[in-house]
Order: sequence, then C-alpha cells, then structure tokens
Amino acid sequence: MKVTVLDELLEWSQDRPAWQRDALRRLVLHGELSEDDIRIVTDVCKSAHGLAELQDALPLGREHLPKTVANSPAVSLLSIFHRRGVNALAEDQRLNLASALTVVYGDNAAGKTGYIRILKSACRARGQEQILGNVVAGTAPPSVEVSIKYKVGAEPEPREWAGGGEDAFIARVSVFDTQCAAVYLTEKTDVAFRPFGLDLFDKLVQACRGVRARLESEQRALAANPLTALLP
Repeated sequence: MKVTVLDELLEWSQDRPAWQRDALRRLVLHGELSEDDIRIVTDVCKSAHGLAELQDALPLGREHLPKTVANSPAVSLLSIFHRRGVNALAEDQRLNLASALTVVYGDNAAGKTGYIRILKSACRARGQEQILGNVVAGTAPPSVEVSIKYKVGAEPEPREWAGGGEDAFIARVSVFDTQCAAVYLTEKTDVAFRPFGLDLFDKLVQACRGVRARLESEQRALAANPLTALLP
C-alpha cells in the first residue's frame, strides 16, 4: 500500500495530547479552525488536567483522511538525455533512472547539478535555475537540446518531453534540492504551494498558539478577580 503524507501524519499523531489530535481532525476535515474550535480544544486540554469538566475528544483517525484520487496515475521518470548545451556536460549522454532509487555520485564539477537543472526546467520545483552553457569553453555556447523520457501509470509506451513547453504529466513530478530548500527557508514569496498534509503542521502550530492565548487570557482574568485571593 502506498504511504502518503497524511498516513505519516496519522502515525505521528498517535502519541500527541488528545486536544492536539482533536485539532488535527478538525484541520483535516475543514482546513481551518474557527474560534469555536479553539474554545472546544482548549476545554479538552483543560479537562485532561482537571481544570474543566471532562470533554469528549475525537482524535484524528484513518476514516477522516481523504481518499486517494483514483484517476491520477503515477508518473515515473525513465531517463534524461543531454544532446548538448547544458553547463559543461558531455554531449550525447543518457542518464537512466531506476524504478525505485537512483544514486548519482561523482566529484565536484562532474556534472551532477547539470542534470538536476534539466529536471527542474521540466518538473515542478521552487527556485528555478537558469540553464547555462559551458562558460569556460571560450566560444558561444550551443542551444540547449535535452529530453526526458517518462512513463504514465501502466501505459506500455514511454512518453517524451523534448525540452520545450509545458507538459502536464511531467510537471506533476516534484524536484527538491538544496537550492529549493534555501528558497523555502530564507526567501519570502507571494505564493508558496505545499501539498495538502505538509501545511497541517503549520496550522497545528497556529492552533497551539490559539489555545495558549486563550489559556493565558483566562489566567489573567482569574488573577484580576478579587475573589481569587479568598480561595484557600
């Protein structure tokens, strides 16, 4: 069975407090938490410490996870062919990709990044990089000629992206490298897309802050109440 981000999230949530698991369920089902949701999960948090009446919490379960879209066949990359024009890569070279894991290794400046730039020009990636020719060759670099072969689902014949224009299938492949990581960590962008599931961690952090703010507000109200000083 294919493991998704939400499957991993569900497993991770098993040892979280009941109020956080309840908040995750609400986030998965509704996308956001309302003020009423924050109030309810705050009461669940308090009840676990004897500070409120016992509350019924409904944790995130597998039945709450959305079903995988059946009509979205997987896209598998088969090979990258470099005819010419990318950095200092050797011409007429093909890099074949395995079905599960491909390890590409070599010394610095051996050309590993050049192949990544080819992938990033066709696939989905944050922090696109311009493909440059061999800047130390002493001559005008040739035009870029590359292609990527890939397979869609169980189709018997591979498809090919020939280095120009957008391809709806190959664009579904995500590429992530250290340069992409720098974009996520250090740059502010107007639009930042993250697949559903990865955004839930940030939303849970916001929920935790909302619960904390509500608890601190109640604590200040109790401290300001003159009747509190009379309690034993």
